[in-house]
Amino acid sequence: MKKILIALCGKHPQIITETLYALHGRQTFPDRAIILTTEEGRARCLHLLLDPEHGRLPALLQSLRRSAPHLLRAEDILTPPGPEPVPDIHTEEDSRRFLELCLSTVFRLSREQGSELVFSIAGGRKTMSAALVLAAQCYARPQDSMFHILVPQELEGDPAFFYPDGRQDSGVLTLTPVPFFRMREHLPPGFLQSPGTLESLSYVCMPQKPLQLMLDHEQRSLSCEGKSLRLPPSLFAVYAFFARQQPDCPANHGLCPETCSACAMTWPEVAAKLNDILRIYETLEEKPLARGQTGIVHLSAENFRSSLAKLKRSLIQAFGPATGMRLCIVSLKSGHMARYCLRLPRTQIFTASQRCNR
Repeated sequence: MKKILIALCGKHPQIITETLYALHGRQTFPDRAIILTTEEGRARCLHLLLDPEHGRLPALLQSLRRSAPHLLRAEDILTPPGPEPVPDIHTEEDSRRFLELCLSTVFRLSREQGSELVFSIAGGRKTMSAALVLAAQCYARPQDSMFHILVPQELEGDPAFFYPDGRQDSGVLTLTPVPFFRMREHLPPGFLQSPGTLESLSYVCMPQKPLQLMLDHEQRSLSCEGKSLRLPPSLFAVYAFFARQQPDCPANHGLCPETCSACAMTWPEVAAKLNDILRIYETLEEKPLARGQTGIVHLSAENFRSSLAKLKRSLIQAFGPATGMRLCIVSLKSGHMARYCLRLPRTQIFTASQRCNR
């Protein structure tokens, strides 16, 4: 069975060689290694581990008398995807993006037949470890395992120490198995069809009461759970457009299921209703519509996606990650074309003229 190591790395790639050395001692050396890290961590891994002249990984393999030329490739040192790099985990958004990297990577690798995943939660920040543990809980199979590696304090802070090289006792590294709950067989079927997100995890794992979202056109604001967010006219117009598209749920769901896309629209379908967005915008903005080649009058697919990203950031910042993600306009993959929808049931959306007494 092919053994795949999924390891975390922060600013100290030594944890990777230490981990591989300890696995060699347990006779559980991997056939392939995947490293989940940040942009800064990736740069350090490339330099300290894979550099053709000074990389410590080839030296380790030679020391262990192992021939594994394809153990770790540069393309298997992964960082959170997105329009902007994540140099380090500093913000809530950085943590969310790293969680989604863990979820997508473990989801993908857990679908490989005849493989065994070995998770190393040593290395990186605690939020990174928590993210990988959560991904393993969601997707790990019976044959997969998890461990942490303990390094003596005097060696942990030594930048020259990558693995015992004869000057240290070969037993200084302690590999500690970490038991964890496996939820794969208890997840909704749709959760195993595509990688999870913070939104989908919130939906599955956290008891959620119905929300009450208030749209105030005069103030261009969204209010929910005692918090408010005032938006620029263009962003409010896009959000209000999607809120108006929400029909009454035929199945009478109090919370939109992750697997449902009945209310979703493709970009061409949104573009065909651009006049509806403009009519909302004209009620919000006193200045006349700009007739140039950019802006909401000439909303393009790229500008539309940028608007959704700005909305997402604003919602998460204003309402917190759990509620903010539930209020987002999300993108659903459908073949080669994305579909967009607001996952909040119509019964939970109100305007300032309505009484919110449910």
